[in-house]
Amino acid sequence: MPYGTPSLDAPEMFQENSTSQESVSETSTVITESLSQQATDVVSQSSFIPLGEFSNRELFEVDAMRQRNRASGMKRKERSETWRVPFEDEVPWVTKDSGRKYKNATQRLHYEIDEVVKYLCPTDIERLWRVFAIKRIEQCIKSSYPSAEVMVFGSFNTGLYLPTSDLDIVCFVRDNSPNVLRKIANLLDYQRISAERPATIMKAVVPIIKFQEYYTKFNVDISFNQSSGYISARSMKEFLDQWPLLGKMVIVVKWFLKHHGLDDPSTGGMGGFTVFCMMLSFFQMHPFIRNGTLIPNDDNLGVLLIEFFELYGLNFNFFNIAISVNRGGEYVMKNNESWTTKNPYTNICIQDPSDPDNDIARSTRNTDIIFSYFEKAFRRLVVRVGSLERKYHNQDEEMIIEESILSSIFFIPRRIIEFRKELHRLYADKQILADNYKTAYIIPPNFSHIVNRFLHEIEYADRLKNDKANKLSNRNGTQRIKNKRTGREYRDMAYQWKNEVDSYREYPCEGSTFLLATYGETYNKVFAYTNEEMEVMTKRNERKAGSSKSGRTSKDERYDYQVGESSSSRGHKRHK
Repeated sequence: MPYGTPSLDAPEMFQENSTSQESVSETSTVITESLSQQATDVVSQSSFIPLGEFSNRELFEVDAMRQRNRASGMKRKERSETWRVPFEDEVPWVTKDSGRKYKNATQRLHYEIDEVVKYLCPTDIERLWRVFAIKRIEQCIKSSYPSAEVMVFGSFNTGLYLPTSDLDIVCFVRDNSPNVLRKIANLLDYQRISAERPATIMKAVVPIIKFQEYYTKFNVDISFNQSSGYISARSMKEFLDQWPLLGKMVIVVKWFLKHHGLDDPSTGGMGGFTVFCMMLSFFQMHPFIRNGTLIPNDDNLGVLLIEFFELYGLNFNFFNIAISVNRGGEYVMKNNESWTTKNPYTNICIQDPSDPDNDIARSTRNTDIIFSYFEKAFRRLVVRVGSLERKYHNQDEEMIIEESILSSIFFIPRRIIEFRKELHRLYADKQILADNYKTAYIIPPNFSHIVNRFLHEIEYADRLKNDKANKLSNRNGTQRIKNKRTGREYRDMAYQWKNEVDSYREYPCEGSTFLLATYGETYNKVFAYTNEEMEVMTKRNERKAGSSKSGRTSKDERYDYQVGESSSSRGHKRHK
């Protein structure tokens, strides 16, 4: 397979699949020149994007929006910091002295994407602390609602979470009163589950409790009796099975948005589910991927990342076009669809793959700002790749490049590195506390079981959500959203999925390099048990496992957490 792809501006992109392997391979040698030429074009006329050019009115609106953005001096000052040249310790993912040789700079970018993902990958200790926070919240809620069920959805469920990602939790309780949020918020505060008094957001389409976990300082959002989180996570995991490397690309773009402060939907930013569907649509609609000429698995993720930023930063007409990832992916006209958000006119619109009446990007009010950042990222990557090609072009057939390309668009701030180090120091200081939650893997409750037990509560919560969404859709210029999921449909869904064994998906990498990059080769001595300590731990685990299983029914075992020693979540006694 080629290491690069031809320019997206090629008019013959949808011609017959007669392009020979040799011609595609030759293109990879001139990928930098091709991309540099694209950087001079404001609007592409590519057949890859059958969207038409921006009209004069639309271009005027884009210019007006950018002028308004420039008028905010404070925002400009805050965000200019994210484009600065990073310090050396803020680019910790780069592997020094690896000796790997690259055929071109875009191949180097491919492997750097892998390095970034491995660095952002949570260690076993970080996984353990997330499980710790989840189980503490579950125990707190069950102390007052013994029949409650707690399920994690969002990025933790799909395995696409960043070190600073929130924990999105849905709690199923037999209580439909509006006061249930305040009751549980008071409970979380009383039992010191939250660092400060939790905030209850009652007026949102989906009412939630927001707080920081007391020990780990993870941000937590808790909703109640909502089934959409599980259904969305299920559809995302199906797409991840279909596109194995999709997760790595999503992680990189999510960190890009996080770094530039554009990832919070409550302030008009772009959420993780929206990023996921945009990247999925990019894969689905890419002409070379569609015709089988290119497979996103052959040293070409770097080129695909550049093309992603080019598509959404330069070419995509978000004024008129909406995205659907169902039926293999397609572009649709905004005005022809009832589910699209018409106000504000500048929103990108993406159809929910599990709910055709829902626009998952309706909160992304800063689409114009985000896409301008994508444009800047595209231009910076093109310049960086081109400069490395010129710098190393005199070497032999293959070049050794240890410089970073991605540091031109983001870096890892020191406060994030310190936050992750603090979690590992916390593990050393809270040995007894951590040992009570020593597994880094948990099993979610069976969704079919939840639907059968909390059917009326789920229906009631859906009805309230749709009533609020209807009012919001009328204000945004969309048509009335219909409540399509009846009790019968939920029962059919539960029956269909009754034999499914759900799991929280693993992060899309083999292992984290954070400890190695932070502590060097000595981290094994810091976070490892001696042989004597391992024997003591093994005997203690065997005793606990035997006592916990005594007198327990098979029905209870289905919802218990797995017990297992994590590989690197060890060695706190040396710090004492």
